[in-house]
Amino acid sequence: MNVFSKKDFKKYGTTVSVSINDTICTGKAFISPLRYKNRVYVDDTYTPGGVLDSGRYVYIGEPTLRLDTMGDGIRIAADNTEYTVKKALPFTLGEKVLYVWAMLVKTDRSDENGNVYG
Repeated sequence: MNVFSKKDFKKYGTTVSVSINDTICTGKAFISPLRYKNRVYVDDTYTPGGVLDSGRYVYIGEPTLRLDTMGDGIRIAADNTEYTVKKALPFTLGEKVLYVWAMLVKTDRSDENGNVYG
């Protein structure tokens, strides 16, 4: 099984700041754009071919940042970009949480071409 270790997050992860209500937590995570150009995602509408940046991102984060238990309205800041969490789930092995997966959208909800997301 290929999973992330604490060492991987520390060495290769991006520093993220997670905010919910008035609480801010920091940790490490991997954030990557969704790369499929012809799929419809959560709360999404079909976009014409050629649109590469759907404004949606995948988050893989440390198991200590339990986005899946924080409720609604979670914001994540990383590399001068702010995201809103649309959905979060733990990836577990038995009872142990190995990492947290989430789908993110850019908080500004648009790109430089005026395409609106989220």
